[in-house]
Amino acid sequence: VNLILMALVAADCLVERTRWPRGLLIGIAAAIKLTPAVFVLFFLLRRDTRAAVVTVTAAAAATALGFLVSTSASVQYWFGGLGGASGLSGSPFHKNQALLPALVRLEIPTPLRTLLWLALCVGVLALAVPVIRRADAEIALLAVAAVALLVSPTSWSHHWVWAAPALLVLIVHAVRRRSAGWALAALVAGVAFYLAPHIDLPAEANRELDWTPLQHLFGNTYVLLALLGLVVLRLTVHKLDPGSTTEQSIPSRTRQ
Repeated sequence: VNLILMALVAADCLVERTRWPRGLLIGIAAAIKLTPAVFVLFFLLRRDTRAAVVTVTAAAAATALGFLVSTSASVQYWFGGLGGASGLSGSPFHKNQALLPALVRLEIPTPLRTLLWLALCVGVLALAVPVIRRADAEIALLAVAAVALLVSPTSWSHHWVWAAPALLVLIVHAVRRRSAGWALAALVAGVAFYLAPHIDLPAEANRELDWTPLQHLFGNTYVLLALLGLVVLRLTVHKLDPGSTTEQSIPSRTRQ
């Protein structure tokens, strides 16, 4: 399912001339699973208001259709804890790779943990917004994906399907720019996501709460890599595609 949703989002954002109203596919994806709704930021920050409106409209229409087809199942999904997901939000389970579960695993008390989580979410947005606005479409899309994965209370390791296109983009930039920096980033990301070091750490029955500092480091590899990636992109966004807000953003493309 995550691969299908990723394909819908990527097609909506990256296909230069679509045969459908841009935003339609993300709207449908958001009706299937809530997280893709975050990708409306791609359109809003790149000044494609029309696509953002289509996204919201399509999501509402697809959700309404779901209620018409199966009212009871839709009520249970949307108002019954999203299929039981509410009980898993912020779970310390080692495969939950996001900001909130990382804080939960550190056993930070609840009031402070919530404040830290909100502060980190704001920080992530502050890093990502300039990248989404100014970088080329592929990198901007990956920045939105990083935001979605990091700020969500629940991002299971299989939700990180965006690692594959991210690695491809890193390799392409390394080749095109003949850059050792991009090549190193591709190597580090490839090794980290292939090894998935959190998998081999003590888990289940809240054993994650007893991790050592080094285990926390390896146990939050996906989170730390995404944060590091956003920091690097924010610091180098002026080099990625100067003037991209005008030249590369979707509004400059032919809309349907």
